[in-house]
Amino acid sequence: MNWYKTSQNFNEEIPEDDFTEDYDPSWDYEMDTILDKKTLAIVEETINEINTKILPKIGMGKAKIYYIKDEPGALARYVNGTAPYPVFVIDINNIKGAVEECSKDFNCDLEHELVIGIRTTLFHELGHAIQDWMNFDYDEDETEEFARHYQDFGKILNFWEQE
Repeated sequence: MNWYKTSQNFNEEIPEDDFTEDYDPSWDYEMDTILDKKTLAIVEETINEINTKILPKIGMGKAKIYYIKDEPGALARYVNGTAPYPVFVIDINNIKGAVEECSKDFNCDLEHELVIGIRTTLFHELGHAIQDWMNFDYDEDETEEFARHYQDFGKILNFWEQE
């Protein structure tokens, strides 16, 4: 289900009402309630970082995260139309599967790669939320570059200023 944003212009102020309170991801996804504490902590720390270090700088409200399972081919998704209060759903089992494949192929440290996998996935989805908020077409390369740049350098890549 797509939720319609209340503002079509990035320079407008964020609506005070967080209309995403009415959205229930279980309408669209199978929810996951069994998560290990370590993985949950990584996700929650990343969302907190997004909410405190990134979103305020670009004029968006706080993001929410929900845990889903059995979503074929998806690590996470931005729920279209929920910006400026972006809603993300994340499939931890799919991320763990991708990380395990990477660790086999490149002999990586599994725990370290899980942290990077979760963080870059959520930063990537944040890129889609920004694209949505600014009425840009979705661009996978742009969101990957945004995610990698923030993960590697801790700096926001302002791709919207280059449009």
